[in-house]
Amino acid sequence: MILLDEPGLHLHPDAQRELLTRLEEYAKENVLLYTTHLPFLIDLKKPERIRVLNETPNGTTVSSDLTQTQPASRFVLQAALGMSGSSSYLLSPKNLVVEGVDDFWIINEISNLLKRSGKDGLPEDLFITPAGGASEAAYIATFMIGQKLDSIVLLDSDKAGVNARDSLVKKWLTRYDAAESRVLTLGPLVGVSDRPFAIEDLFTEDFYIERVWEVYKKELTAAGIKKLDLKGPDRLVSRADRELSNANIKFNKGSVAKIIRRDLIAMKSMNDLPPETQERATKLIEAIRKAYG
Repeated sequence: MILLDEPGLHLHPDAQRELLTRLEEYAKENVLLYTTHLPFLIDLKKPERIRVLNETPNGTTVSSDLTQTQPASRFVLQAALGMSGSSSYLLSPKNLVVEGVDDFWIINEISNLLKRSGKDGLPEDLFITPAGGASEAAYIATFMIGQKLDSIVLLDSDKAGVNARDSLVKKWLTRYDAAESRVLTLGPLVGVSDRPFAIEDLFTEDFYIERVWEVYKKELTAAGIKKLDLKGPDRLVSRADRELSNANIKFNKGSVAKIIRRDLIAMKSMNDLPPETQERATKLIEAIRKAYG
């Protein structure tokens, strides 16, 4: 076992990224643990490895919940995720801006699953930046395009996504002589144009219900609910929120996304997904690859 405390502390960002690659080599034949406050030493392509240390009155706790962190840790994670106005937006010449961390988790793991299936995933030099919603995603994409970075923004097919797309296309892309193809909307990419569509809608109702039930089994059982019905024309997350709200249960789509990410990591190939999801997920990754030529 190798234990390292703050490796790369005095290295510049490029050297920190090179060190991360070296640590990956060391970990092939060893159990490697290291602590860091450096965003460039957080490997966001493998978020299941990340643990957060929090100081509490009862001592130090270790958690895999990246959202339940203290301010200092949260700042590091935000910088690594590209959620603050920092140079982390400029980590790669190729950038994909998505609406949130849930999109980042699911798209990244679908890409990895495709690669495990012997198919093409996302390019290795593509950096995914999660934003804090559709409007912020449009802002970040505008900033990147203004800096002449090869950048594309992926938006949900809902009201917020449409408004962000219109703002980006009409107010900004024409100023930079950039093509409208810089803006992708999720539903049409995967062949769904007749209803709102978010990243969770890649999955079937039954698949999503199982994960919602896993997260909220205790609360649903206490409320006397034996079965969830997520039928409807709107997004799966909206249906789940409505169903749980009727039982006075507060719904957090991020908690369900974490379970989906966990399950995607555990899958051996795309065949472990429902056929409908396989088709939609493959179309999504192919569309993103095509957008980058």
